[in-house]
Amino acid sequence: MLKFFGIALAAAAAMALFASSMSVRSQTDCAENIAANDSKTGAWSADCVSEEAALGGAGDRYARFFTLALPQKADVTITLESSVDTYLYLRKGRASDGDILRENDDYDSVDDDEEECAASELDETTNSCITKSALAAGEYTIEATTYEAQQGDGESFTLQVSSVEAPAAAVETGDNHVCALHQDGSIKCWGSDEHKQVSDAPTDEGYSEITVGKEHSCALHQDGSIKCWGSDEHKQV
Repeated sequence: MLKFFGIALAAAAAMALFASSMSVRSQTDCAENIAANDSKTGAWSADCVSEEAALGGAGDRYARFFTLALPQKADVTITLESSVDTYLYLRKGRASDGDILRENDDYDSVDDDEEECAASELDETTNSCITKSALAAGEYTIEATTYEAQQGDGESFTLQVSSVEAPAAAVETGDNHVCALHQDGSIKCWGSDEHKQVSDAPTDEGYSEITVGKEHSCALHQDGSIKCWGSDEHKQV
């Protein structure tokens, strides 16, 4: 009897492990890569679901996930079009439950603190759009899902990503080095690093002005502080 009980427990554990692995594999199959300037056509199914609770109705929301890898900072626009009411998430990192950076139901439902997408020929009351200026280089997950729960099974959609390298807000030159102040307040310097005028540049964001001297640079932060780096031959740093 004990032997039979042990076999039954082992079989139950094996079945649970198999079910878990099938679930993980299924969700993994729900993801694919998308390039910075590309479009993908797909279809929703009950095998792939969102981590987010439904905004309309009860039950799972069908979803597909796309990994976007940006080699450099860029202005990015993402659109999702379908015959059903769509919903978009832009998440940080390569994960279906990563931190949400942006989300959108319809073109005309953009919050006041978000950037609006340009007018489109798409139906702007059912299709979704996200735009983000100066999105940092790195990996992101785009979740293409629906507003309603259990909606869109077998329905097709088109996801499009457009990006352009983010322009610098200001570019200043010294004798042998250059620094650029980007729209998000970050600073990038290049050229000669003899006096650490490149390697000591700030790595945080939030700067509003920059001035580059012969072999040193200074930047004004939005909080009123000033950061200088490079040559300190005349106590300028």
